[in-house]
Amino acid sequence: SEDVTRTCQKVHKTGNASAEPLRMSVNGPEFNCRLVNSAGFTIAGVSPEQVCEVKIRSRYWCYTETSSYCRGADYVEPVNPNPNHNPVVIPNPPPGPKPKPGGGENNANVPPQEEIEFCKPKAPGGEVVVKVTREGEARSPIEAITHPMVTCGSGQGMLPEKLCPTITGSAEWYLSATGFSKTKDGILWPDWIVVCRGNGPRERQAFADIVRACNKRGKQLGGSNGFMQSTEPFCLDASHQSTPISIAEVCAEQYGTSAHKSVEPTSWCLP
Repeated sequence: SEDVTRTCQKVHKTGNASAEPLRMSVNGPEFNCRLVNSAGFTIAGVSPEQVCEVKIRSRYWCYTETSSYCRGADYVEPVNPNPNHNPVVIPNPPPGPKPKPGGGENNANVPPQEEIEFCKPKAPGGEVVVKVTREGEARSPIEAITHPMVTCGSGQGMLPEKLCPTITGSAEWYLSATGFSKTKDGILWPDWIVVCRGNGPRERQAFADIVRACNKRGKQLGGSNGFMQSTEPFCLDASHQSTPISIAEVCAEQYGTSAHKSVEPTSWCLP
Protein backbone atom coordinates (compact mmCIF):
# COMPACT_ATOMS: atom_id res chain seq x y z
CA SER A 1 0.00 0.00 0.00
CA GLU A 2 2.93 2.36 0.65
CA ASP A 3 4.15 1.87 -2.92
CA VAL A 4 0.70 2.58 -4.33
CA THR A 5 0.26 5.63 -2.09
CA ARG A 6 3.54 7.12 -3.35
CA THR A 7 2.49 6.44 -6.93
CA CYS A 8 -0.94 8.00 -6.36
CA GLN A 9 0.65 11.15 -4.97
CA LYS A 10 3.13 11.42 -7.85
CA VAL A 11 0.77 10.55 -10.71
CA HIS A 12 -2.15 12.65 -9.47
CA LYS A 13 0.16 15.44 -8.21
CA THR A 14 -1.33 15.76 -4.73
CA GLY A 15 -0.25 14.91 -1.21
CA ASN A 16 -3.87 14.16 -0.31
CA ALA A 17 -3.81 10.76 -1.96
CA SER A 18 -3.72 7.29 -0.43
CA ALA A 19 -4.03 3.72 -1.66
CA GLU A 20 -7.29 1.83 -1.75
CA PRO A 21 -7.07 -1.93 -0.98
CA LEU A 22 -5.66 -4.04 -3.81
CA ARG A 23 -8.34 -5.85 -5.79
CA MET A 24 -7.61 -8.85 -8.00
CA SER A 25 -10.00 -8.93 -10.96
CA VAL A 26 -10.29 -11.20 -13.98
CA ASN A 27 -7.94 -8.79 -15.73
CA GLY A 28 -5.30 -8.86 -13.02
CA PRO A 29 -4.52 -6.47 -10.16
CA GLU A 30 -6.36 -3.17 -9.85
CA PHE A 31 -4.71 -0.29 -8.01
CA ASN A 32 -6.92 2.61 -6.98
CA CYS A 33 -6.24 5.89 -5.20
CA ARG A 34 -8.44 7.86 -2.80
CA LEU A 35 -8.00 11.53 -3.65
CA VAL A 36 -9.25 13.83 -0.91
CA ASN A 37 -10.66 17.15 -2.11
CA SER A 38 -13.06 19.89 -1.10
CA ALA A 39 -16.03 17.80 -2.22
CA GLY A 40 -14.94 14.82 -0.10
CA PHE A 41 -12.98 12.32 -2.16
CA THR A 42 -12.79 10.70 -5.57
CA ILE A 43 -11.42 7.35 -6.68
CA ALA A 44 -8.87 7.25 -9.49
CA GLY A 45 -6.62 4.52 -10.81
CA VAL A 46 -2.92 3.95 -11.35
CA SER A 47 -1.49 1.13 -13.46
CA PRO A 48 0.93 -1.58 -12.26
CA GLU A 49 3.48 -0.15 -14.71
CA GLN A 50 3.24 3.24 -13.00
CA VAL A 51 3.62 1.71 -9.52
CA CYS A 52 6.73 -0.23 -10.58
CA GLU A 53 8.21 2.76 -12.37
CA VAL A 54 7.95 4.81 -9.17
CA LYS A 55 9.20 1.94 -6.99
CA ILE A 56 12.15 0.52 -8.99
CA ARG A 57 12.22 2.61 -12.22
CA SER A 58 11.05 -0.38 -14.24
CA ARG A 59 7.64 -0.88 -15.88
CA TYR A 60 7.94 -4.69 -15.92
CA TRP A 61 5.65 -6.65 -13.60
CA CYS A 62 3.83 -9.93 -12.95
CA TYR A 63 1.22 -11.21 -10.52
CA THR A 64 -0.15 -14.25 -8.70
CA GLU A 65 -3.69 -14.82 -7.42
CA THR A 66 -3.11 -12.58 -4.42
CA SER A 67 -0.02 -10.42 -5.01
CA SER A 68 1.70 -8.21 -7.57
CA TYR A 69 5.44 -7.97 -8.17
CA CYS A 70 7.73 -5.53 -9.92
CA ARG A 71 10.27 -7.20 -12.20
CA GLY A 72 13.87 -6.07 -12.36
CA ALA A 73 16.09 -6.30 -15.43
CA ASP A 74 17.52 -9.63 -14.20
CA TYR A 75 14.09 -11.28 -13.77
CA VAL A 76 13.77 -14.69 -15.45
CA GLU A 77 10.25 -15.94 -16.05
CA PRO A 78 9.64 -19.49 -14.77
CA VAL A 79 7.43 -20.51 -17.70
CA ASN A 80 7.27 -19.38 -21.34
CA PRO A 81 10.04 -16.72 -21.28
CA ASN A 82 8.77 -13.51 -22.80
CA PRO A 83 11.13 -10.56 -23.44
CA ASN A 84 8.46 -7.87 -23.53
CA HIS A 85 6.78 -6.11 -20.63
CA ASN A 86 3.45 -7.88 -20.79
CA PRO A 87 2.37 -9.19 -17.38
CA VAL A 88 2.96 -12.85 -16.58
CA VAL A 89 0.26 -14.75 -14.70
CA ILE A 90 1.63 -17.18 -12.11
CA PRO A 91 0.15 -19.79 -12.17
CA ASN A 92 -3.64 -19.69 -11.91
CA PRO A 93 -6.19 -17.08 -13.06
CA PRO A 94 -7.38 -14.65 -10.39
CA PRO A 95 -10.90 -14.86 -8.92
CA GLY A 96 -13.95 -13.37 -10.60
CA PRO A 97 -14.81 -9.66 -10.72
CA LYS A 98 -16.14 -7.65 -7.81
CA PRO A 99 -17.89 -4.27 -7.78
CA LYS A 100 -15.53 -1.47 -8.76
CA PRO A 101 -15.07 1.48 -6.37
CA GLY A 102 -16.18 4.96 -7.32
CA GLY A 103 -19.71 4.22 -8.47
CA GLY A 104 -18.77 1.99 -11.39
CA GLU A 105 -20.42 -1.34 -12.14
CA ASN A 106 -19.07 -4.41 -13.90
CA ASN A 107 -20.27 -7.11 -16.27
CA ALA A 108 -22.33 -8.81 -13.56
CA ASN A 109 -24.89 -6.10 -14.21
CA VAL A 110 -25.00 -6.27 -17.99
CA PRO A 111 -28.39 -4.88 -19.02
CA PRO A 112 -30.65 -7.23 -20.94
CA GLN A 113 -31.57 -6.63 -24.55
CA GLU A 114 -34.13 -3.84 -24.66
CA GLU A 115 -37.20 -3.73 -26.85
CA ILE A 116 -37.65 -0.17 -28.03
CA GLU A 117 -39.78 1.70 -30.49
CA PHE A 118 -37.60 3.59 -32.94
CA CYS A 119 -38.22 7.19 -33.96
CA LYS A 120 -40.86 7.93 -31.31
CA PRO A 121 -40.15 9.90 -28.13
CA LYS A 122 -41.36 8.58 -24.77
CA ALA A 123 -42.75 12.05 -24.03
CA PRO A 124 -43.27 15.20 -26.12
CA GLY A 125 -39.97 16.98 -26.67
CA GLY A 126 -38.01 13.99 -25.39
CA GLU A 127 -35.14 12.09 -26.92
CA VAL A 128 -35.69 9.88 -29.95
CA VAL A 129 -33.87 6.60 -30.66
CA VAL A 130 -32.99 5.96 -34.30
CA LYS A 131 -31.77 2.77 -35.92
CA VAL A 132 -28.14 2.30 -36.93
CA THR A 133 -28.05 0.86 -40.45
CA ARG A 134 -24.30 0.92 -40.92
CA GLU A 135 -21.58 1.31 -38.34
CA GLY A 136 -19.41 3.30 -40.72
CA GLU A 137 -15.86 4.17 -39.79
CA ALA A 138 -14.30 2.56 -36.72
CA ARG A 139 -11.01 3.57 -35.14
CA SER A 140 -10.10 -0.08 -34.46
CA PRO A 141 -11.98 -3.39 -34.05
CA ILE A 142 -12.65 -2.70 -30.35
CA GLU A 143 -13.47 1.00 -30.40
CA ALA A 144 -16.61 2.99 -30.97
CA ILE A 145 -17.98 3.79 -34.38
CA THR A 146 -17.39 7.39 -35.38
CA HIS A 147 -19.64 7.95 -38.39
CA PRO A 148 -22.77 5.77 -38.05
CA MET A 149 -25.54 5.90 -40.61
CA VAL A 150 -29.08 6.00 -39.18
CA THR A 151 -32.64 5.82 -40.37
CA CYS A 152 -36.27 5.92 -39.29
CA GLY A 153 -37.37 3.71 -42.17
CA SER A 154 -35.61 1.66 -44.81
CA GLY A 155 -32.55 2.30 -46.92
CA GLN A 156 -28.94 2.99 -46.06
CA GLY A 157 -29.80 5.98 -43.89
CA MET A 158 -27.90 9.22 -43.32
CA LEU A 159 -25.60 10.80 -40.77
CA PRO A 160 -27.26 11.53 -37.39
CA GLU A 161 -26.57 15.27 -37.64
CA LYS A 162 -28.69 15.28 -40.81
CA LEU A 163 -31.56 13.10 -39.56
CA CYS A 164 -31.90 14.28 -35.95
CA PRO A 165 -32.90 17.90 -36.77
CA THR A 166 -35.87 16.57 -38.76
CA ILE A 167 -37.09 14.60 -35.72
CA THR A 168 -36.19 16.59 -32.60
CA GLY A 169 -35.12 19.93 -34.06
CA SER A 170 -31.59 19.43 -32.70
CA ALA A 171 -28.45 18.17 -34.45
CA GLU A 172 -27.05 16.85 -31.14
CA TRP A 173 -26.86 13.08 -30.67
CA TYR A 174 -24.95 10.40 -28.80
CA LEU A 175 -24.17 6.70 -29.08
CA SER A 176 -26.04 4.30 -26.82
CA ALA A 177 -26.94 0.58 -26.88
CA THR A 178 -30.06 -1.56 -26.58
CA GLY A 179 -27.98 -4.37 -25.09
CA PHE A 180 -24.79 -6.34 -25.61
CA SER A 181 -24.01 -9.41 -27.70
CA LYS A 182 -21.02 -11.72 -27.48
CA THR A 183 -18.74 -11.76 -30.50
CA LYS A 184 -16.99 -14.91 -31.72
CA ASP A 185 -14.00 -13.76 -29.66
CA GLY A 186 -16.13 -13.65 -26.50
CA ILE A 187 -16.22 -9.85 -26.30
CA LEU A 188 -19.43 -8.18 -25.11
CA TRP A 189 -20.02 -5.76 -27.97
CA PRO A 190 -22.76 -3.09 -27.88
CA ASP A 191 -25.88 -3.36 -30.00
CA TRP A 192 -25.48 0.24 -31.10
CA ILE A 193 -28.24 2.79 -31.34
CA VAL A 194 -28.09 6.53 -31.87
CA VAL A 195 -30.11 8.85 -29.65
CA CYS A 196 -31.18 12.25 -30.97
CA ARG A 197 -31.22 14.76 -28.12
CA GLY A 198 -34.52 16.32 -27.12
CA ASN A 199 -35.39 19.33 -25.00
CA GLY A 200 -35.02 17.59 -21.65
CA PRO A 201 -32.22 15.77 -19.82
CA ARG A 202 -30.41 12.76 -21.23
CA GLU A 203 -32.52 9.64 -20.78
CA ARG A 204 -30.14 6.82 -21.70
CA GLN A 205 -26.63 5.61 -21.01
CA ALA A 206 -24.11 7.20 -23.36
CA PHE A 207 -20.86 5.78 -24.64
CA ALA A 208 -17.83 7.14 -22.77
CA ASP A 209 -15.50 8.00 -25.65
CA ILE A 210 -12.12 7.67 -23.96
CA VAL A 211 -10.21 7.95 -27.23
CA ARG A 212 -11.88 11.27 -28.04
CA ALA A 213 -11.11 12.53 -24.52
CA CYS A 214 -7.44 11.61 -24.93
CA ASN A 215 -7.27 13.12 -28.40
CA LYS A 216 -8.70 16.35 -27.01
CA ARG A 217 -5.68 16.45 -24.72
CA GLY A 218 -3.35 15.89 -27.67
CA LYS A 219 -2.69 12.30 -26.67
CA GLN A 220 -3.60 8.77 -27.62
CA LEU A 221 -5.12 5.97 -25.56
CA GLY A 222 -2.76 3.17 -24.66
CA GLY A 223 -1.18 0.96 -22.02
CA SER A 224 -1.90 -2.60 -20.93
CA ASN A 225 -4.56 -1.34 -18.52
CA GLY A 226 -6.23 0.82 -21.14
CA PHE A 227 -9.40 0.55 -23.16
CA MET A 228 -9.98 -3.19 -22.79
CA GLN A 229 -9.56 -3.33 -19.02
CA SER A 230 -11.93 -2.56 -16.18
CA THR A 231 -9.37 -0.36 -14.42
CA GLU A 232 -9.24 3.35 -15.11
CA PRO A 233 -7.59 4.03 -18.50
CA PHE A 234 -4.79 6.42 -19.26
CA CYS A 235 -3.64 8.41 -22.26
CA LEU A 236 -0.23 8.10 -23.87
CA ASP A 237 1.65 10.90 -25.58
CA ALA A 238 4.13 10.52 -28.45
CA SER A 239 6.95 9.67 -26.02
CA HIS A 240 4.77 6.99 -24.37
CA GLN A 241 4.38 8.94 -21.14
CA SER A 242 1.09 8.01 -19.50
CA THR A 243 -1.47 10.30 -17.90
CA PRO A 244 -4.40 8.73 -16.01
CA ILE A 245 -7.88 9.72 -17.10
CA SER A 246 -10.91 8.53 -15.16
CA ILE A 247 -14.22 7.41 -16.66
CA ALA A 248 -15.98 9.86 -14.34
CA GLU A 249 -13.85 12.66 -15.80
CA VAL A 250 -14.69 11.57 -19.36
CA CYS A 251 -18.42 11.45 -18.59
CA ALA A 252 -18.42 14.84 -16.89
CA GLU A 253 -16.56 16.38 -19.83
CA GLN A 254 -18.71 14.84 -22.56
CA TYR A 255 -22.17 14.65 -20.94
CA GLY A 256 -22.12 16.68 -17.73
CA THR A 257 -22.61 13.68 -15.41
CA SER A 258 -19.98 11.57 -13.65
CA ALA A 259 -21.86 8.35 -12.78
CA HIS A 260 -20.73 5.46 -14.96
CA LYS A 261 -20.58 1.70 -15.39
CA SER A 262 -18.37 -0.74 -17.27
CA VAL A 263 -19.47 -3.44 -19.68
CA GLU A 264 -16.04 -4.59 -20.77
CA PRO A 265 -14.44 -3.50 -22.97
CA THR A 266 -16.65 -0.40 -23.10
CA SER A 267 -17.62 2.18 -20.46
CA TRP A 268 -20.91 4.04 -20.21
CA CYS A 269 -22.04 7.34 -18.71
CA LEU A 270 -25.30 7.03 -16.82
CA PRO A 271 -28.07 9.64 -17.19
